[in-house]
Amino acid sequence: MTTTLESITDAFLQIDKDWRFSYINAEVERVLSLKREALIGLTM
Repeated sequence: MTTTLESITDAFLQIDKDWRFSYINAEVERVLSLKREALIGLTM
């Protein structure tokens, strides 16, 4: 599934039950100009 989510051209992110970023694809990184490592685990 990760391969599919990384290949889509849409921004896709996943948030857990506590509103923390748990997955961010490459398009989200591009749109926000932030690395996923900086966002994973942060509260939205």
